[in-house]
Amino acid sequence: MAAANYEQALIALHSVCYRLGSVRLKALIEYFNGEPEQAWEHPELWPQAVQISPQLRIELLRLRRDTDSARLYSRYLDSGLRIVTPEDAAYPRLLTDIYDAPPLLFYRGTLPQADELCLAMVGSRNYSAYGRQAAELLARDLAQAGFSVVSGMARGIDSFCHDAALKAGGRTYAVLGCGADVIYPQENAKLYQAICENGAVISELPLGTAALPQHFPLRNRIISGMSRGLVVVEAGEKSGTLRTVDHALEQGRDVFAVPGPITSPGSRGTNRLIKSGAHLVATADDVWPVYMDERKPAPETPAAPTAPKSNLKPEEQKLLKKMVLPLHFDVLLAESGLTAAQLSATLTVWEIRGLVKALPGRYFQAVINKL
Repeated sequence: MAAANYEQALIALHSVCYRLGSVRLKALIEYFNGEPEQAWEHPELWPQAVQISPQLRIELLRLRRDTDSARLYSRYLDSGLRIVTPEDAAYPRLLTDIYDAPPLLFYRGTLPQADELCLAMVGSRNYSAYGRQAAELLARDLAQAGFSVVSGMARGIDSFCHDAALKAGGRTYAVLGCGADVIYPQENAKLYQAICENGAVISELPLGTAALPQHFPLRNRIISGMSRGLVVVEAGEKSGTLRTVDHALEQGRDVFAVPGPITSPGSRGTNRLIKSGAHLVATADDVWPVYMDERKPAPETPAAPTAPKSNLKPEEQKLLKKMVLPLHFDVLLAESGLTAAQLSATLTVWEIRGLVKALPGRYFQAVINKL
């Protein structure tokens, strides 16, 4: 019963006071000797515990008065979610390293193990055909190489990374900008369920919280915080995705970026990151060597994860083999059955991966040693 009282008070306190931010909410609980029950019962002492503006104090006291902690706790139990705090062994290990670690996380599924190597992958909602293909290839290869993919389940690149990791048999974790019991966007209902079965959906926001613009920048610090490194797949020059990069750099995480066409506005952010010192990543082979020493060695010799060099589908392999001699783009278009945009994206990815080389006059040829 004592544990239930603790959880009930903690969830109620968090639902009212998460507006203080992680640092002040943690300080509030510490003021009451780590006892959320005491903090919940004595709201009159909150201004003594942490600095609160008069307007926010009035708002918090109103919310405290209107919140039925027992009813809220019953809703939590019915939701099927679970909670975890930094004091729990199940709390993501890397996340405890950041100064504004969430004092409470809601989740559905299974959180990463302490020795699990998590890698964040993020990108634009306004993706291109090239961005989508690059995201799916990298997420698949990284999952096959033993990484767990962390992202935000947003439309576009985030969702493609989750889905590709799952299809490769890997684990993936979605950090939401809404309550963990809220599916957003709605078209990701099946993806949400699949992530819960092969990873977890995670949120620091109270039950039922809607997806609002101000929630996503805060969400991004958790994505990078629980990951060893961050891969940016596609981002414009002023993309919100780049805020996750800021968090990653502040947290001491590695930053990788996928190069893109110089004519594409959606690649200006990633290309600038590479110019600024981010690791250029075209294949999983550009990522896993950075973490080779962190993986469990086999007896006597270190075990390096293996990432397939091409991982092409049969129809892609067939097309590539036809390019032993230079072929014009229009010929490839007729042979492939792809649209012009899809073929252009495929050839760009292959060129970055070193599988083909572009020749003058829109001709393309396979790199012989890659066949």
